[in-house]
Amino acid sequence: ASLIYDAGILDGCAVHTKLLINSSETKEKIFQELKTASKINKQILKIKLENIYTTPATEIALEIIGKNLVNTVILGGLAKHGSLFSLAALKKAVTHKLESKGANILQKNLAAIDKIYATS
Repeated sequence: ASLIYDAGILDGCAVHTKLLINSSETKEKIFQELKTASKINKQILKIKLENIYTTPATEIALEIIGKNLVNTVILGGLAKHGSLFSLAALKKAVTHKLESKGANILQKNLAAIDKIYATS
């Protein structure tokens, strides 16, 4: 969650903005820290707590994939909390993209997506 504390990172956020934060911390803790952080834009005050989601993408990537490669993992959290694409659509796209990398890499990524979807 280190980038979330950078000044300007929340510029343009509105009351309906959804934040998906790669962190194992609770959304309540991060929300409170953001509200009291003096170096960030006060845009966080416009965002509702129920629109903040945390997902331990780094932890799951390290556990399942064995590397700090969170791209496909964080997309699993986005599939759960967003409305851009479904879990099925994500898994189909990941399969299409990674099937040439080998069954092991593909299966690890799909397992990581499933876990993040279940735990986010």
